[in-house]
Amino acid sequence: MKTEYVYATEMSDPVMNWPAVDRVINEGHPVILYSKATLPIDYLKDKSNVAIGITISGWGGTWLEPNVFAPNVMIDYFNKLIKEIPIERVLLRVDPVIPTTEGFLRALRVIKGIVGKPRVISSIIQYYSGHEKIFHKLGISRMITYKEKHGRALFPKKIVAEMWIDCVKKTRPDLDITLCGMPYEVEGAIHDGCVNENLLRALSVEEFVAIEPGFQRPGCKCVIKKRQIYLGRCNHGCAYCYANKDNARIIQRSGDEPVRTNDEE
Repeated sequence: MKTEYVYATEMSDPVMNWPAVDRVINEGHPVILYSKATLPIDYLKDKSNVAIGITISGWGGTWLEPNVFAPNVMIDYFNKLIKEIPIERVLLRVDPVIPTTEGFLRALRVIKGIVGKPRVISSIIQYYSGHEKIFHKLGISRMITYKEKHGRALFPKKIVAEMWIDCVKKTRPDLDITLCGMPYEVEGAIHDGCVNENLLRALSVEEFVAIEPGFQRPGCKCVIKKRQIYLGRCNHGCAYCYANKDNARIIQRSGDEPVRTNDEE
Protein backbone atom coordinates (compact mmCIF):
# COMPACT_ATOMS: atom_id res chain seq x y z
CA MET A 1 0.00 0.00 0.00
CA LYS A 2 1.36 3.38 -0.97
CA THR A 3 2.07 5.93 1.75
CA GLU A 4 -0.11 9.01 1.23
CA TYR A 5 1.62 11.47 3.55
CA VAL A 6 4.18 12.01 6.27
CA TYR A 7 3.48 13.67 9.60
CA ALA A 8 5.44 16.85 10.28
CA THR A 9 5.89 19.71 12.73
CA GLU A 10 6.09 22.78 10.55
CA MET A 11 3.45 24.92 12.28
CA SER A 12 4.97 24.73 15.76
CA ASP A 13 8.10 23.26 17.30
CA PRO A 14 7.81 19.66 18.57
CA VAL A 15 9.09 20.71 22.00
CA MET A 16 5.91 22.79 22.44
CA ASN A 17 3.78 19.64 22.62
CA TRP A 18 5.98 16.58 22.95
CA PRO A 19 3.17 14.21 24.08
CA ALA A 20 1.40 14.71 20.72
CA VAL A 21 4.65 14.07 18.87
CA ASP A 22 5.45 11.00 20.95
CA ARG A 23 2.02 9.54 20.25
CA VAL A 24 2.30 9.84 16.48
CA ILE A 25 5.86 8.48 16.43
CA ASN A 26 4.88 5.41 18.41
CA GLU A 27 1.93 4.75 16.12
CA GLY A 28 4.56 4.03 13.46
CA HIS A 29 3.78 6.83 11.01
CA PRO A 30 6.64 8.29 8.97
CA VAL A 31 7.46 11.52 10.80
CA ILE A 32 9.66 14.52 10.09
CA LEU A 33 10.44 16.69 13.09
CA TYR A 34 11.39 20.23 12.20
CA SER A 35 12.84 21.97 15.25
CA LYS A 36 14.89 24.93 16.43
CA ALA A 37 15.42 23.25 19.78
CA THR A 38 17.36 20.32 21.20
CA LEU A 39 15.38 17.10 20.85
CA PRO A 40 16.01 13.91 22.89
CA ILE A 41 18.73 12.06 20.99
CA ASP A 42 18.57 8.85 23.05
CA TYR A 43 14.85 8.61 22.36
CA LEU A 44 15.11 9.34 18.64
CA LYS A 45 18.11 7.24 17.64
CA ASP A 46 16.11 4.01 17.63
CA LYS A 47 13.04 5.53 15.93
CA SER A 48 13.69 4.51 12.33
CA ASN A 49 10.40 6.10 11.21
CA VAL A 50 11.59 9.57 12.25
CA ALA A 51 13.70 12.13 10.37
CA ILE A 52 15.01 15.20 12.16
CA GLY A 53 15.37 18.59 10.50
CA ILE A 54 17.26 20.95 12.79
CA THR A 55 16.99 24.62 11.84
CA ILE A 56 19.83 26.97 12.74
CA SER A 57 19.68 30.44 11.23
CA GLY A 58 22.52 32.10 13.16
CA TRP A 59 20.10 34.55 14.81
CA GLY A 60 19.09 32.54 17.88
CA GLY A 61 18.85 34.65 21.02
CA THR A 62 18.57 37.91 19.10
CA TRP A 63 15.51 40.13 18.59
CA LEU A 64 14.77 38.18 15.39
CA GLU A 65 14.56 34.80 17.18
CA PRO A 66 14.38 35.82 20.84
CA ASN A 67 13.58 32.48 22.46
CA VAL A 68 15.74 30.25 20.26
CA PHE A 69 19.00 28.78 21.57
CA ALA A 70 22.17 30.63 20.57
CA PRO A 71 23.86 29.29 17.41
CA ASN A 72 26.85 27.78 19.24
CA VAL A 73 24.51 25.72 21.43
CA MET A 74 22.60 24.39 18.42
CA ILE A 75 25.76 23.70 16.41
CA ASP A 76 27.18 21.62 19.28
CA TYR A 77 23.86 19.80 19.58
CA PHE A 78 23.68 19.09 15.85
CA ASN A 79 27.20 17.68 15.81
CA LYS A 80 26.22 15.29 18.61
CA LEU A 81 23.01 14.38 16.79
CA ILE A 82 24.70 13.21 13.60
CA LYS A 83 27.06 11.01 15.59
CA GLU A 84 24.12 9.10 17.10
CA ILE A 85 21.52 9.06 14.33
CA PRO A 86 22.04 7.81 10.75
CA ILE A 87 22.90 10.81 8.64
CA GLU A 88 20.29 9.81 6.05
CA ARG A 89 17.61 10.74 8.61
CA VAL A 90 19.08 14.12 9.51
CA LEU A 91 18.68 17.50 7.80
CA LEU A 92 20.45 20.75 8.61
CA ARG A 93 18.21 23.67 7.69
CA VAL A 94 20.01 27.01 7.54
CA ASP A 95 16.87 29.09 7.36
CA PRO A 96 16.17 31.88 6.87
CA VAL A 97 19.28 33.35 5.35
CA ILE A 98 19.21 37.15 5.65
CA PRO A 99 20.54 38.78 2.43
CA THR A 100 22.89 41.26 4.06
CA THR A 101 26.58 41.08 4.97
CA GLU A 102 25.72 40.33 8.60
CA GLY A 103 23.09 37.80 7.57
CA PHE A 104 25.47 35.91 5.30
CA LEU A 105 28.18 35.88 7.97
CA ARG A 106 25.83 34.52 10.64
CA ALA A 107 24.62 31.73 8.34
CA LEU A 108 28.15 30.89 7.19
CA ARG A 109 29.30 30.48 10.80
CA VAL A 110 26.66 27.78 11.14
CA ILE A 111 27.81 26.06 7.94
CA LYS A 112 31.45 26.25 9.02
CA GLY A 113 30.79 24.85 12.49
CA ILE A 114 29.07 21.67 11.36
CA VAL A 115 31.15 18.49 11.26
CA GLY A 116 30.63 15.72 8.76
CA LYS A 117 28.57 16.02 5.57
CA PRO A 118 24.89 16.23 6.41
CA ARG A 119 22.29 17.22 3.86
CA VAL A 120 22.02 21.02 4.03
CA ILE A 121 18.92 22.96 3.04
CA SER A 122 18.70 26.73 2.96
CA SER A 123 16.23 29.39 1.95
CA ILE A 124 16.61 33.15 1.75
CA ILE A 125 14.01 35.07 3.74
CA GLN A 126 10.91 35.93 1.72
CA TYR A 127 8.99 39.17 1.97
CA TYR A 128 5.33 38.94 2.95
CA SER A 129 2.90 41.74 3.66
CA GLY A 130 3.66 43.19 7.09
CA HIS A 131 7.40 42.48 7.03
CA GLU A 132 8.43 46.05 6.24
CA LYS A 133 9.55 46.91 9.79
CA ILE A 134 11.45 43.63 10.12
CA PHE A 135 13.26 44.18 6.82
CA HIS A 136 14.09 47.76 7.76
CA LYS A 137 15.57 46.66 11.08
CA LEU A 138 17.59 43.94 9.34
CA GLY A 139 18.98 46.48 6.90
CA ILE A 140 17.48 44.81 3.83
CA SER A 141 16.86 47.13 0.89
CA ARG A 142 13.57 45.52 -0.09
CA MET A 143 12.78 47.86 -3.00
CA ILE A 144 16.16 47.10 -4.56
CA THR A 145 16.76 43.48 -3.57
CA TYR A 146 13.28 41.91 -3.74
CA LYS A 147 12.09 41.80 -7.34
CA GLU A 148 10.73 38.26 -7.85
CA LYS A 149 6.99 37.85 -7.27
CA HIS A 150 5.93 34.25 -6.66
CA GLY A 151 2.65 33.35 -4.98
CA ARG A 152 2.02 35.70 -2.05
CA ALA A 153 5.72 36.37 -1.49
CA LEU A 154 8.48 38.48 -2.92
CA PHE A 155 11.86 36.78 -3.38
CA PRO A 156 15.30 38.36 -3.78
CA LYS A 157 16.83 38.73 -7.20
CA LYS A 158 18.54 35.62 -8.52
CA ILE A 159 21.97 37.23 -8.20
CA VAL A 160 21.50 37.36 -4.40
CA ALA A 161 20.89 33.61 -4.26
CA GLU A 162 23.90 33.06 -6.54
CA MET A 163 26.06 35.06 -4.13
CA TRP A 164 24.81 32.96 -1.20
CA ILE A 165 25.54 29.63 -2.89
CA ASP A 166 28.97 30.89 -3.93
CA CYS A 167 29.74 31.84 -0.31
CA VAL A 168 28.67 28.40 0.91
CA LYS A 169 30.81 26.65 -1.68
CA LYS A 170 33.85 28.70 -0.71
CA THR A 171 33.26 28.06 3.00
CA ARG A 172 32.43 24.33 2.77
CA PRO A 173 33.21 23.01 -0.73
CA ASP A 174 32.60 19.48 0.54
CA LEU A 175 28.90 20.10 1.23
CA ASP A 176 25.99 19.72 -1.13
CA ILE A 177 23.34 22.35 -0.50
CA THR A 178 19.70 22.40 -1.49
CA LEU A 179 18.12 25.75 -2.27
CA CYS A 180 14.58 25.40 -1.00
CA GLY A 181 11.44 27.19 -2.11
CA MET A 182 13.07 29.67 -4.47
CA PRO A 183 11.40 30.54 -7.81
CA TYR A 184 14.55 29.96 -9.85
CA GLU A 185 17.47 27.56 -10.07
CA VAL A 186 21.02 28.51 -9.18
CA GLU A 187 24.14 26.82 -10.47
CA GLY A 188 25.90 24.84 -7.76
CA ALA A 189 22.77 24.21 -5.71
CA ILE A 190 20.51 21.19 -5.62
CA HIS A 191 16.88 21.91 -6.41
CA ASP A 192 14.70 19.34 -4.72
CA GLY A 193 12.40 19.37 -1.72
CA CYS A 194 13.16 18.95 1.97
CA VAL A 195 11.19 15.71 1.65
CA ASN A 196 12.57 13.83 -1.33
CA GLU A 197 12.62 10.17 -2.31
CA ASN A 198 15.95 9.53 -0.56
CA LEU A 199 14.59 10.77 2.74
CA LEU A 200 11.45 8.67 2.36
CA ARG A 201 13.56 5.58 1.72
CA ALA A 202 15.52 6.35 4.89
CA LEU A 203 12.16 6.14 6.70
CA SER A 204 11.41 2.81 4.97
CA VAL A 205 8.80 4.38 2.69
CA GLU A 206 9.30 2.58 -0.62
CA GLU A 207 6.08 3.50 -2.40
CA PHE A 208 4.16 6.72 -1.96
CA VAL A 209 1.45 8.84 -3.54
CA ALA A 210 3.19 11.75 -5.25
CA ILE A 211 1.80 15.15 -4.35
CA GLU A 212 -0.40 16.78 -6.96
CA PRO A 213 0.27 20.28 -8.30
CA GLY A 214 -1.39 23.01 -6.26
CA PHE A 215 -1.15 21.30 -2.87
CA GLN A 216 1.98 23.12 -1.74
CA ARG A 217 3.30 26.65 -1.73
CA PRO A 218 5.00 27.94 -4.90
CA GLY A 219 8.61 26.80 -5.15
CA CYS A 220 8.17 23.82 -2.83
CA LYS A 221 9.46 20.59 -4.36
CA CYS A 222 8.54 18.11 -1.63
CA VAL A 223 7.28 14.90 -3.22
CA ILE A 224 4.58 13.89 -0.73
CA LYS A 225 1.82 15.57 1.29
CA LYS A 226 2.59 16.54 4.87
CA ARG A 227 0.11 16.48 7.74
CA GLN A 228 0.81 18.61 10.77
CA ILE A 229 1.00 16.66 14.02
CA TYR A 230 -0.57 19.63 15.76
CA LEU A 231 -1.19 23.32 15.41
CA GLY A 232 -0.42 25.56 18.31
CA ARG A 233 1.36 28.59 19.60
CA CYS A 234 5.13 28.44 19.29
CA ASN A 235 7.07 30.20 22.03
CA HIS A 236 10.21 30.79 19.98
CA GLY A 237 8.81 34.19 19.00
CA CYS A 238 10.56 34.46 15.61
CA ALA A 239 9.58 37.82 14.15
CA TYR A 240 9.21 36.57 10.56
CA CYS A 241 7.33 33.32 11.29
CA TYR A 242 4.61 32.55 8.73
CA ALA A 243 2.87 30.20 11.17
CA ASN A 244 2.00 32.99 13.61
CA LYS A 245 -0.66 34.45 11.33
CA ASP A 246 -1.58 31.30 9.45
CA ASN A 247 -2.38 29.44 12.67
CA ALA A 248 -4.15 32.30 14.43
CA ARG A 249 -7.68 31.69 13.17
CA ILE A 250 -7.49 27.92 13.67
CA ILE A 251 -6.14 28.29 17.19
CA GLN A 252 -8.82 30.84 18.03
CA ARG A 253 -11.56 28.47 16.91
CA SER A 254 -10.13 25.50 18.78
CA GLY A 255 -9.06 27.25 21.97
CA ASP A 256 -5.57 27.01 23.40
CA GLU A 257 -5.24 23.26 22.98
CA PRO A 258 -3.00 22.21 20.08
CA VAL A 259 -4.90 20.53 17.25
CA ARG A 260 -3.75 17.18 15.99
CA THR A 261 -4.55 16.09 12.44
CA ASN A 262 -6.09 12.63 12.75
CA ASP A 263 -6.39 9.87 10.17
CA GLU A 264 -10.16 10.15 10.30
CA GLU A 265 -11.39 13.31 8.63
